[in-house]
Amino acid sequence: MITYERGDGSTYTLPLLKDRPKILFKSENAPITLQFRFVCPNESCICRLNSVEKEKQGLNGCCPLQRSIKFIDSCLFIQTSLSNMVSDLHIARKEENISIESAFPATYDYCKTMNFSREQFLVLVESSLKIPYEYCNNFKTLAETITPPPPSAFQSLLNGKPSLTTEEYKEFLHIWDLLQVTSLWDLYRIYASIDVTSMADAVIFFFDKLHDICKLYPSHYTTISGLALASMLANCKSPQNKRRSIFIPFLSKDIYERFEKGLIGGYSVNSCFFAKFNMGLTSPEVTSFLDNSAEVKGFLSEEDISTSNYVDMNQLYGSCLQTPLPFRNFITLLREDNSSKFQHISRQLIGGNSDYFADKAKYEATGFFFECTMGYNHEDSLHISLDLSGFPSLKKVTPEDLSNDQKRDFIAKQMNSTRALPKLVSTLENDMQISDFSDSILFLIINQCCYIKEITSITIFEQQAFMSEYMNALSLHRAKSTTNIVSKLCKNLG
Repeated sequence: MITYERGDGSTYTLPLLKDRPKILFKSENAPITLQFRFVCPNESCICRLNSVEKEKQGLNGCCPLQRSIKFIDSCLFIQTSLSNMVSDLHIARKEENISIESAFPATYDYCKTMNFSREQFLVLVESSLKIPYEYCNNFKTLAETITPPPPSAFQSLLNGKPSLTTEEYKEFLHIWDLLQVTSLWDLYRIYASIDVTSMADAVIFFFDKLHDICKLYPSHYTTISGLALASMLANCKSPQNKRRSIFIPFLSKDIYERFEKGLIGGYSVNSCFFAKFNMGLTSPEVTSFLDNSAEVKGFLSEEDISTSNYVDMNQLYGSCLQTPLPFRNFITLLREDNSSKFQHISRQLIGGNSDYFADKAKYEATGFFFECTMGYNHEDSLHISLDLSGFPSLKKVTPEDLSNDQKRDFIAKQMNSTRALPKLVSTLENDMQISDFSDSILFLIINQCCYIKEITSITIFEQQAFMSEYMNALSLHRAKSTTNIVSKLCKNLG
């Protein structure tokens, strides 16, 4: 109950909440939502009138004091442990010259309310304490006065081995004496509170970092995926007017379903790197002996250095999003219509005329998306191809597709093949239904000995590289990030 004071000095009491809080499950995979309905403290507020009374008095609108609380699961934005977040926050404050009090304000305020000294605050915020949870098998053990728990309290119940080294136990004794606690319950309450305040400090710090990048605050969204979409729409500029944010028109259901068929894979950037390897094979030379070990020198010589290279396929989505993307003015040509335009474009694709599609993209900002049936010429490919690529497709694995060894492995691991998700595979089967952009199909025709049997539809659209500047900005933020978590957040946004 909350007590309020009127203007004449009298008081009145109202409950804080109207009804009980509700826990809502919108779907199996959706985050849990807690719904609160607060009682308005204003006795003369419009929310206290029913619809009939509002109509009689000619009143419209809603309660100006309506309040609500939104719970955000930080794991849906920052997918890491509390320990990693706190460690990254310590790294960031050192790199950015932030005082420890400013980096952990909630923890610092808590320590002030507890009248902790600065030394106690630093120990609490910088150290991770081991608490003998297995030793506390009841509340009496947790609350009894001890000074302090013996080393035997840290033995594991599973294997009977101590879970703390000698140095770690000395650190535990130091913290115990410094905090002047007399029971494990006192120590547990302090560190449980520190977990809450340090979590708040870390989440707010990284949420502020996201705000600096997106100019949007994460608490207005449910997941980082929703934030990434909103950030793209807010920060990408219109191709026609760079001073305005981009406006992307809605697609019709027909156009959306056509493009959805092509969402089974994509491009990757193949980056070639060089590495040096020491290929020396000289015999080891023993330089000194100790009781239980020997010092060995020169097992690998400094000569015979060879250079090798390896290929790293990375930046799958980041690179694609910097290229011209479907933007607007979508037109679909169907095989049933048999128009001259449909026939002309089909001939260019079947003939592998890459110059035609390159000129359309370069001079007219026009792109093409095809639905077609393709085949693979095995005989011609034997002389010119290693069959390293093929038609990308999503395939659901069934028990009939498994070898005997794979079936035994499936059974041994207690895996359920009926629940296995479809896998992205590369196949060279005939009569493959392909839905993809012109450049992907041209690659299969020119380089992989594939050919088109039939074209079902052609979708023509205006394409613009409207996300290029935004993706470059995310890459720059990622390069300048002072911690691994900020770097991963930049990657997740892109």
